[in-house]
Amino acid sequence: AGSGGSVCLYAAVLPEACSRHASPVRPHAVTALLAGAAAGAGSVAVVAVLDDLAHALGTAGAIGRAFPLYSAKKDTAAAAENKMAAQKKTPVRKVPAAGRDLATAPKGAAEGEESSGGGGAAVRVSLVSAVGGAHAAYGPCAAVAMGVRRAARWVDMPPAELTTTALVAEARGAAARLAAAGKVVQVQVITGEELLASGHGLIHAVGR
Repeated sequence: AGSGGSVCLYAAVLPEACSRHASPVRPHAVTALLAGAAAGAGSVAVVAVLDDLAHALGTAGAIGRAFPLYSAKKDTAAAAENKMAAQKKTPVRKVPAAGRDLATAPKGAAEGEESSGGGGAAVRVSLVSAVGGAHAAYGPCAAVAMGVRRAARWVDMPPAELTTTALVAEARGAAARLAAAGKVVQVQVITGEELLASGHGLIHAVGR
């Protein structure tokens, strides 16, 4: 590297067999290969070479799962979200390469914000397709990858951190992102005695 550091290059080939869930995307293999290769890396660049552009969304989701936002050892959920917000707004770059479409941009979110792995690693992803069309596919793929990462974070967080109050904050954050994208979103929070009045007695009983 120019700074004198070393660069590790991994070439990973997906297995031919795809019996698990009968998916030609083989998302379990994509996630496992990336998680192993990128462990402990300060920054990561992933180039996904697709046989079929129809595999782009599934591959993007699998890549997202390999870079979790939540780590009990390093980042709380709020810190991870703040990190995404602080490292934002790198524009999408589209570069043609050897007659193929190469769409290069941060994997973080559909808004084009630069993101990071659970350990603080910067993560960038490129999609390459021999048949073209990767430019148009990148936006939806970025949204899927970010959605997978946020959903995985909620699953990984212990209940002591993802409390009902924290979940409301997550919902409001999601609504704010959709509103910023021009969507009409309304958030309704039912609490306290309103739960009984609306027929949610069991939830009310658990929360007392």
